[in-house]
Amino acid sequence: MTLEYYYLVQCCDNLPCTKNDKPLRLVFNGVTSNSIHPDNLLSVVMTSITDVNRNKVEGCFKLTEAITPCNTETEDVPFEDFIFDYSCVATCKECLPDVPAEVVDRTKIKVIYGEAFYNGLDTDKVETIMCKFALTTYKQMMQLRHGISYCCMDDSLENVINFKLTQMDLVDNSEVCCP
Repeated sequence: MTLEYYYLVQCCDNLPCTKNDKPLRLVFNGVTSNSIHPDNLLSVVMTSITDVNRNKVEGCFKLTEAITPCNTETEDVPFEDFIFDYSCVATCKECLPDVPAEVVDRTKIKVIYGEAFYNGLDTDKVETIMCKFALTTYKQMMQLRHGISYCCMDDSLENVINFKLTQMDLVDNSEVCCP
């Protein structure tokens, strides 16, 4: 009597299933249970396997002939005890989950900012005046709310005046021709 050896391989990584941290090797000695022969299972993908004790294992498995090097230790299980019943599909693709969509890394996307147009005025000058006014307003609010005192608040009146003048220039600029 010649023994035949088989591995139960997982479709997701093509590695043999393990038992007690050793590769699980099914030993076929010619005896079948429920008339299942290993040659019939070599061309299908099993999605569930039921053993003789009615324990059910679900997954995506293929049966392959085992070629084991001499120095590899395996966990041998009789074939007729391990596979009593099974359900199958034709390919691994049918039982494996779909590949998740690729996530786009938003940090590597080039951001394009629109150009500022301030009614024909110098963009840098307008933004500088607005930022200085915003900082002055913030400092005044912090003084009132939290009692924080800042040095150099002397130019706050100048920042407010420049901001008001810029606001007027933005609203009415005779150099820009508007239809």
